[in-house]
Amino acid sequence: MGYCGGTKAHPTYHSLGDHSESIQIDFDPKIIGYAQLVQEALAQGNFGGQAFSRQYRSAIFYHSPEQKEVAKKAGCQSLEPVGTFTRAEDYHQKYYLQQSKLVKDFYAMFPGDLAFTDATATMRANAIVAGHLSRPQIESLLPQMGVSEATAKGLLLSAGQAQPGCAVP
Repeated sequence: MGYCGGTKAHPTYHSLGDHSESIQIDFDPKIIGYAQLVQEALAQGNFGGQAFSRQYRSAIFYHSPEQKEVAKKAGCQSLEPVGTFTRAEDYHQKYYLQQSKLVKDFYAMFPGDLAFTDATATMRANAIVAGHLSRPQIESLLPQMGVSEATAKGLLLSAGQAQPGCAVP
């Protein structure tokens, strides 16, 4: 989670300037292609309509002319070069997991905000708590996450239990 698409130096949630909230996805093209990621994004957002604010608009920020062309061919009308991506404040990272009772288990596994935010296990736990994975998907991921049996059970019980909300402290 972070901010891009604007001109303000060092944007923050409370001083965003002309940036938009965004995510940056690091991916292995041997596992998933950029075109597939664009299709996933298009299924989630309104990339052709009018946004109610610049902060929450749907846009694809590309890193190369090739990425721009792929997104354009897929039908995305809101395309911009990524420019500078600024990481959001720690309280914006892994929001659903941070609202759960399981967060302490993951901070114990990944001490420090950067380690916590960048760990694949915390990304998966956040998706589980948010309700984005089915029970069979969760059960197949748990052995790869390196969590204790108690945390694994907690994740199964917490799946989809997150309350929608905003990360503003």
